[in-house]
Formats: sequence, structure tokens, C-alpha cells
Amino acid sequence: MITYHIDKDLFHKSTGVDFASNKGKHFRKLAVNGLRALQADIVEKSYPHKTLAHRLKGIVSACGLVEPAIICNKVEQYDGVISENKSRTIILDITLNAICCLSN
Repeated sequence: MITYHIDKDLFHKSTGVDFASNKGKHFRKLAVNGLRALQADIVEKSYPHKTLAHRLKGIVSACGLVEPAIICNKVEQYDGVISENKSRTIILDITLNAICCLSN
């Protein structure tokens, strides 16, 4: 498992709440729920991988996870070059790591 650095200033800028506050915990819980729904969509293959990468980028960037957002942006940009299976694997790995990171 990869541990991502959470930029708490970006989290505050995106959400308007402090990371450690009760509202911050609630927001992270909502983000984890969104990531779990995304995980199900990845497994079901119900959306194109570019759409999944875009959704994931939105969730992780709002939570202050800069590195995964950059990777998602690259997956979006190179969707014609990266195979769909590899892309889905990358997106799923980021999703699972983000869930673990935000659940703590």
C-alpha cells in the first residue's frame, strides 16, 4: 500500500473546513463513500476508464491528495496510449490507497 501525503491547506481550500474538525471527518467519510462507489464502477466496467479517472481526480484533489490527482490527470491525457486494463488497474490501485489514506 502506498501512503499519500494529504495537503491539509488544499483540503481546507477545497472544502472550506479544517481537516481535523468534525466537519472535516464527515467530508472524508463522504469521500470514502464516493471512492467505494467508484471502486464498484471500476470492477463492473460500467464506465470508460477516462471517465473513471476524471471522477477519481475530482475526489482526491478535493481531499488534498495531490499526487494521485496528477496521476489521474496523466491517465486521462494518455487514454489512447495506455491499455484499458492497465488504466483500470492504475485507477483501482489509487482508489484503494486513497480509501485507506482517508479512512485513518
